[in-house]
Amino acid sequence: MAGPKWEDLEEDCLVNVLTRVGTESLLYDIPFVCKSWYRVSLDPSCWKIINFQEFVHQPPLADEYLKLIINHSRGNVTSVMLPTSCPDEV
Repeated sequence: MAGPKWEDLEEDCLVNVLTRVGTESLLYDIPFVCKSWYRVSLDPSCWKIINFQEFVHQPPLADEYLKLIINHSRGNVTSVMLPTSCPDEV
């Protein structure tokens, strides 16, 4: 017996879920699940807290990369957490 499909979940509910998965998953996992998840992953609400401290792999911290991520938030970023060994130029 098949249950409900993730792609049928209301967008606002999915946004609520994606705000909790973390920055690394929002960058490297979620956008590649399906088209609807990619679209929802671009919602500015998902990008309020940008936490590079939780990355399993060393995140690229070039200025342009950070600008791209912050632009995803469309001005909604409330917190950016950088690793303790962060280059001065960042």
